[in-house]
Amino acid sequence: MLSPSSSETGFNLNKAPDTTKSVIVNYSSIGLTSLFRDDANNYITANCTLSSSSNVTYTENNVTTEYKANKLWFISNGEYSSNKTPMNQINGITSTGQLIIRNMNTNGDKVLFICFPLHQTTVNQGAIDNILLAVKNNKSNFQVDLGPEFTPGTKYVEYTSTKGNNAIVLTYGGVIEIMSEVVKTLENNVDLFNLQPSEYNIIAGPVPGEWMECDYVPIDSDEVATYNLPVSSQLVQDSAAHDSFKTMIMFIIFILLAIACFTVIPASYVFFLGYVFKYSNSKTPDDQRKMMTKINQIIVILFGIVIIQCFYIGVFANPDQYPNYAQYLLWGIVLSVIIGVCYLIMESKKTLSKDWPIEEIQRDQIDT
Repeated sequence: MLSPSSSETGFNLNKAPDTTKSVIVNYSSIGLTSLFRDDANNYITANCTLSSSSNVTYTENNVTTEYKANKLWFISNGEYSSNKTPMNQINGITSTGQLIIRNMNTNGDKVLFICFPLHQTTVNQGAIDNILLAVKNNKSNFQVDLGPEFTPGTKYVEYTSTKGNNAIVLTYGGVIEIMSEVVKTLENNVDLFNLQPSEYNIIAGPVPGEWMECDYVPIDSDEVATYNLPVSSQLVQDSAAHDSFKTMIMFIIFILLAIACFTVIPASYVFFLGYVFKYSNSKTPDDQRKMMTKINQIIVILFGIVIIQCFYIGVFANPDQYPNYAQYLLWGIVLSVIIGVCYLIMESKKTLSKDWPIEEIQRDQIDT
């Protein structure tokens, strides 16, 4: 991402690859919304619509994480402006600008950035040129296929950002040639991750045919190879037995959790009420019922505020301010389920004992 005079400094692609990590990138179809140029910060940005399939498959020590793109930026090092702004550099690669795509996992608690070096030449117009042309023509929505822009087998530079999001940063070890000169007028003012760390890894890009043993088909295509097996096949029988065993285990775990919740939640609630009654000096049943009503209202209000806030952030918040917005939505759902389960258990206890839990607390007070 440098001018020719400085293209020999930066990440070294000849460094021995880290064989414990691998990455597969698929940007065959990306829907862009809110596509525009930010003249105040001199970059181009857009939101990415949620893809039906993963855009990045990242594997480390045999643990695979799927990521989907949610935002992108076009930046430059400010070589042609009065404000020089650095970018990541790779030995031997000269670039005019850079495409940065932010990707997040399903839970929204992990972030992965991929940086693609861009170099302005006189080659034929490609997909990235089409995006930049759409910006010039004030198109806010755009559909693009970036798949043909990447060369299979290209290495990636990988490191973990030391900024607050601890994002994984991948830099494409090649250059994408474009015709548009608009990238020369851009700068790098996004500050998404730390630049040029001394500690980094090289990931060898997958070569077609190395990571799958089937013919390639278009994404979401119906032309997928299928195989017919007889019902009496040992493979089918083993698979059915395995699925039945997993279903039985999950059912047993569910029953055990239900029994535990039905026992632990009411006991914890009674213990909490008893502590509050003792602290507030509520001794008579009437005083305790009034205090219990207030406590229940406070609990509902507090959890209600937290749940509403989580849902609001998860659905309506700006992804730039809350990059983990999907995680807030998940916590909102989890808290709603917990409150619902607790309410059902409490109501079931009241059907078994009309004056529960006051009757139980009064009995404990007499015993002590």
